Amino acid sequence: MSRKVFVFSAVLIVLMAVSCGSDPTSPGTWVMDVAGVWQGTWQSDVYPTSGSVSAEFTQDGSNISGTIDIPEIGFDDVQLTGTITENSLAFGDINETIQFSGTVAADTASASGSYANPGADDQGTWTMERVSGSGIILADSIAIPFQFMFATDMAFAGSRFWMPGPSSHIYSVGSATGAIDSIVAPGDHLSGITWDGNDLIVADGTMGTGKMFRMDIESPSVLMAPGESAAEGLAFDGTDLWCLDWSAVCIYRMDMDGTVLGSFPCMGDIPQGLAFDGTDLWYSSFSSGSGSTDIYQVDTDGNLISSFEAPSFMSGGLTHDGQSIWYCDGGSDIIYELDHSGAVLSSFGCPDGGRELAWDGTNLWLACTDQVSASWLYCIDTSGNVLDSFEGPGESSCGLAFDGSHLWNADTKTDRIYRLNTDGDNFLQLPPFEFDYLAFDGTLFWADDNGQSQISGFDEDGTVSVTFPYPCDEVGGLEWMDGSLWVFENEMSALSSAYRLNTDGSVIEEYEAMGYLPEPLGMASDGSSLWYLGRSPLSPGNWIYRTVLMD
Repeated sequence: MSRKVFVFSAVLIVLMAVSCGSDPTSPGTWVMDVAGVWQGTWQSDVYPTSGSVSAEFTQDGSNISGTIDIPEIGFDDVQLTGTITENSLAFGDINETIQFSGTVAADTASASGSYANPGADDQGTWTMERVSGSGIILADSIAIPFQFMFATDMAFAGSRFWMPGPSSHIYSVGSATGAIDSIVAPGDHLSGITWDGNDLIVADGTMGTGKMFRMDIESPSVLMAPGESAAEGLAFDGTDLWCLDWSAVCIYRMDMDGTVLGSFPCMGDIPQGLAFDGTDLWYSSFSSGSGSTDIYQVDTDGNLISSFEAPSFMSGGLTHDGQSIWYCDGGSDIIYELDHSGAVLSSFGCPDGGRELAWDGTNLWLACTDQVSASWLYCIDTSGNVLDSFEGPGESSCGLAFDGSHLWNADTKTDRIYRLNTDGDNFLQLPPFEFDYLAFDGTLFWADDNGQSQISGFDEDGTVSVTFPYPCDEVGGLEWMDGSLWVFENEMSALSSAYRLNTDGSVIEEYEAMGYLPEPLGMASDGSSLWYLGRSPLSPGNWIYRTVLMD
């Protein structure tokens, strides 16, 4: 071959190579543009689980970097790496915990394929769509190891999420650690929860106490009563609570968290009332054998010190002021002052239905339950004058004690012991409708009237001042954030849209779900993001999800 022919051939080869490299239809030489945000779902082939996945791709030729979020396995902005060759996409976290592979559709708007998670012995399928325009996606999650089957609501306070849960408790979940704790709920028919800046506001519906309770998140506001749902006496010894249960015919000692520390049996057959004199306990008890009621003085182990006959046929409430015993005969509505031998020092009439007494250092407190199942607490001076009164927390107020700053009131219908402020500011009134979700804007409470498919704003007295229709067919949560009311839509067991509303119900903006998002069962705001309690039909337990609004 001549030198000219050789040079021509070499140039021709170079030109052909350049031409092939610039031809996007040549196999193995082109890549799709996948840069941007993608949102979708995954489904295990091994376990009955599924969830959401989102990724933000940064692309440099065929190389991909960025972040990936998979809430169900704890991935939150985890660094990813991958490649795109022609329309074949492969990516995963940089630690190779989970790897995705698949193909991108010709319009580059969707992608699908399979995944492998060897460490969990799991594999399955995935699908994602490219995000464009405004919408809502998931960015983080916290696992909850129990299942909420129905709407339950959620609040955020003290860096924790609070939600009603199993066994008549309100569960709190740490937003950073996921650690779970619980407090006793004020009733068994909870219907909404929110934070008003000072207290956790917990609604117990009309099937329960019919009140919205103020609850302290730092120390227990409600305890479960020990025994057999018949707490007829309470006393405070300076450290612990003592609770008398007439059905169990027993006195229990409990710490201020509700843990039972010990117990001993009562004498007689129908005990009632309990007092502490600084050293010993006093209670009354009717004996069927003698047909009379005696008042017993016992030490804190239950050993009898003294006794005398009570000034009434049936047993009654008791307290001690440091010198005298005060005894309430609920049958005749008389309060007696007695010395330690049982001699009557004074007496006066009291409000109907008196059940139990407490002493606050100056005045008496009387727990009453009238004939229409309404409970009231009265502050009475030692001459019988009523100084103040307020409604009790339940329908059957019985045991009563004072701990130096708060009253403790046992209710036999709810089987709970409530810590109460003596000014009566312990609960709020429900509005005249049933609801699932509750929010607070600093002035008004907001709730979903699920019977009328409308949202209403109401004050602390339960008086409704604003009403407007749902912005969607079914509400999955309410919350107040950034000067607006937010509503999550529950459609076909999935979060389908988030609505930002004015207080007249007009829609400021709608954010549609970008891909499948688990069903919402209540929502809360940490001040910067909207979170919700979610449930997926194929995943065990529940998750708390943080959402991101894409503008």
